[in-house]
Amino acid sequence: MTIAGRLKTETAGAHDRLDAGLELLGGGDGYTSALVRFWGIYAGAEPRLDSWHTTAGLGDWPQRRKLPALRSDLLALGMTPEAVDALPVRHFGEPDTAAGFGWLYVLEGATLGGAVIARHLRGAQTVPPGALSFHTFYGRQLGRRWRAFHATLADWVGDDEDRADAVVAGAHATFAAFEDWCVR
Repeated sequence: MTIAGRLKTETAGAHDRLDAGLELLGGGDGYTSALVRFWGIYAGAEPRLDSWHTTAGLGDWPQRRKLPALRSDLLALGMTPEAVDALPVRHFGEPDTAAGFGWLYVLEGATLGGAVIARHLRGAQTVPPGALSFHTFYGRQLGRRWRAFHATLADWVGDDEDRADAVVAGAHATFAAFEDWCVR
């Protein structure tokens, strides 16, 4: 099985639990609350990935950072810049290459799922259009960016089962952090 297949299969339960515990689709206060919690995860993880990406061979990492989009959405939802800066942050240690790929699988996966969430929220008109930057982050490039990430991951893992196991463990740890931080 490919690393992409293993990640999807072996983290499906964690993904389902997280989706069930978030209040993204209703809009309003639930949406704002979810983005506040996402801020805490991304503000803790992205700075750690800033140094990681060169080791992993993910040269386009700077264009994948979601914090600016989250900030924009929170401001569009009425928060002040000072309030955003004061939000709590979930701190992470430095990832090794495998753990970083596991983290990014979850973070990029949230972007992939965001397209579905954005479509729903636009139709329901429960969120200001300017508050969907995070969920529409890559726009028409979404599929291409997802495939590029998976190609880089597959190249790094190759046929090394230890690397694959470590990436899956990193994804599980990231889902656990998300669930702990976001589903209270």
